Amino acid sequence: MIRGVRRDVKYKIFSLILALIIWVYIRGEMKQAGFLDQRNKAEEQLTLSDIPIHILSLPSLDMRSISVSPTLMSLKVSAPALLTKSLSAKNVTAYVKLIGLMDGKYETLVHVDVPPGVRVISEIDRVQVTVRSSDIQTPLSGLNYSESIYTSTEKEEIK
Repeated sequence: MIRGVRRDVKYKIFSLILALIIWVYIRGEMKQAGFLDQRNKAEEQLTLSDIPIHILSLPSLDMRSISVSPTLMSLKVSAPALLTKSLSAKNVTAYVKLIGLMDGKYETLVHVDVPPGVRVISEIDRVQVTVRSSDIQTPLSGLNYSESIYTSTEKEEIK
């Protein structure tokens, strides 16, 4: 047993010293980047405004007139201070799912995707969605339609 401990002592001491050097280096880099700063561990609250509400639909609904009211939303989030410095409405995706909805008016929940480490703390809005059939012909054969995402400001009524 003692022989195993004493064998290759030089390599063991060298490995220990190398591990300490690497640990000190990484700790210094983390401190310089602000990961070890206590102020960055505290969470901050932030209100993001003017987040556009996107429409998630299937090809069968692409041939319909779709309107969402309101077209923008606000959201209150909580995140570590380091994240809130770079967080904006562009980092958040808000959308309504219109899959399976027929013609009519609906009140539907807005789904929100936020970056990792960010928590939504405000209640998610509900929006009014109107789906109407249009008097247009079916798409040309041979065209490939797939699932589409439109922003509510980009989607125009099809006449």
